Amino acid sequence: MPNYGKRFSEDKYLSKEQVKQELNMYSIDPIWAEILSYRKNMGESLELPSIDRTKFSLTYTKYLTSKLFILERKLVSLALKLSKYDRNELDYIKDNLKVNVLLSVLNAQGVEQTRSFVLSLVQEELSSIPNDSIVIDNYNRALNYMVENDFDKVDDSLFLDVYSLLCYGEKEDIAYREVTFLAQKYFPNNFVYDEAPLDRIKPMMQSLGEFIKDDSLLMSVRGIATLFYLDYLKPFNDFREEFACLGLKLCLSLSDLKGIAPYLNFEQVYLEKDPVRKEKVVLAQKTYDLTYYFIYMTDKLIEVCDKTEEDIDSLEASFVPSNSYDEKASAISNLTISSFPQSNKTDNIISLGVKEAEDMMKSDSSIQPVQIYTDADVALPVLKAGLSVKDIERITNDLIETYPVLKYSQAHFYAGHCTIGHTYTIQQFKKEEQTSYETARTSMDFLAKLGFYQKSQLKNKFVYRPIPRRKKNHE
Repeated sequence: MPNYGKRFSEDKYLSKEQVKQELNMYSIDPIWAEILSYRKNMGESLELPSIDRTKFSLTYTKYLTSKLFILERKLVSLALKLSKYDRNELDYIKDNLKVNVLLSVLNAQGVEQTRSFVLSLVQEELSSIPNDSIVIDNYNRALNYMVENDFDKVDDSLFLDVYSLLCYGEKEDIAYREVTFLAQKYFPNNFVYDEAPLDRIKPMMQSLGEFIKDDSLLMSVRGIATLFYLDYLKPFNDFREEFACLGLKLCLSLSDLKGIAPYLNFEQVYLEKDPVRKEKVVLAQKTYDLTYYFIYMTDKLIEVCDKTEEDIDSLEASFVPSNSYDEKASAISNLTISSFPQSNKTDNIISLGVKEAEDMMKSDSSIQPVQIYTDADVALPVLKAGLSVKDIERITNDLIETYPVLKYSQAHFYAGHCTIGHTYTIQQFKKEEQTSYETARTSMDFLAKLGFYQKSQLKNKFVYRPIPRRKKNHE
């Protein structure tokens, strides 16, 4: 005798109408009762009420449970993968992953922009942003808000904060949707809504906030349910799909995945038109069973994780040769007299250092001779590039004593970034001095005003070039 419960729950998770079509039968009441009995043992009621106040449920079939655990492992694995990089490598990877996210947002808006433009926006180096790209500037601000803040409560205030960043509005002017755009569709036994009635938005969003905080549930369950619920409610007037993606990222960030969640390109699979997903949303509404939606979206999110891992590996490959070079070049530059056995013959000591450097360069053809900088290459008098930490600190203190108006971070940045012919950016100051973007911008402009740098515009961003500051007796 066929096991209909397993067949139509594990092999395929079908609705009653779909089972009728599969079996080509008009009446399947006994078969459907068997299917429901099979699912009942694996079902769980979720604390997420529908618009008509019936709670949604989820059936943890063996197939879905396996997929959810795979998704959980991949999310945690990605977070651990990022933890192995140093700060500069991590910034490079996260910036480029964020570019992927923002390009997906732009594509959904029908706007084309170059990758280099979006990267400059992410690194806050643009002096102006075209009107058609303001949406990704706002989206980037919302992502940064998640990264830079810890949240004790998940409530209306948090949802409104995120949405205000997305639409670049003042929080006091932001509210849940106050207009009905779409009408509900009536079915024989229930309603299917394209959006929540106005009077149900606030209480349902409060239920969502409580649900997100329920750590007895898998984070992937809370995340996917959040994605569904925001699509179902449509709590705001604009950017509905975008806010749903941010809601998923927020949910995962609150589950200790802040290091990876904002950089996952869920937008690529969610912002595109997807009639299959829409069918799953309708089916979940009609049955109050989120399993249909979960099975579909879990596979989609696993694809996103796999693609993100590939992107990280590609980005790592692009800087591994550079790191290898830096390490070996650093080893060469650190070959000092004190590194070798003491001898009365200086030329023997020097020869030993040169030979070691030559051997190292022969073993790796990618290593090129290191450029030697002289006094003529730096803006400060008689100072060489490649300064040690102690040298930079000494110069910093000297600058502060000579120019009392300088702050420590300004003097410190200039001390290590004064090579003639090089250009420096606000983003470099921000990262290396660990300041806000606004502080970095005003600091670089102040250094330019004092004559330390020449400020100029290169395409869409400002760059700063050191100006020679030699004393007459050094000219």
